[in-house]
Amino acid sequence: MRYWLGLIALFLISCAHTDGASVLVEPGTAAVSPDGTLRESIGIETLGGVFTPLLAKGCKVPCSRSQNFSTAEHGQSQILLHLFRGDAALTKSTHPLGNFQIIGIASAPRGEPSIGVEFRADEDGITLRALDNNGRSRLSIARVAP
Repeated sequence: MRYWLGLIALFLISCAHTDGASVLVEPGTAAVSPDGTLRESIGIETLGGVFTPLLAKGCKVPCSRSQNFSTAEHGQSQILLHLFRGDAALTKSTHPLGNFQIIGIASAPRGEPSIGVEFRADEDGITLRALDNNGRSRLSIARVAP
């Protein structure tokens, strides 16, 4: 009996881990004004080079916003995000913060994984955090070359 309880506990622990990953994108960001608000919006590049703001210009820091992402292909193990700050409609007219790869997504049919991505701005800088909402993946974030 003790053996089975140990196996059940081990199974629950291995299936329910909620390890997240985070990375400081831009320390002491120039996007924060002396009055503690964002001077520029912070966002991602979407289809066609469009700048999609996630943290709006003028928000009081600390501020954060989460968005769920999923996979476009079966068995996809990573998601690539292009981060920017600025106020233009297209990313080519904004300041690039870097390209970040969320790695370690458990193999699943496309659209099934649910990866919560949080963008946070505070006096220390801009942070990107990722968490598997389904609890099946041990994620990490890597900065990649453009």
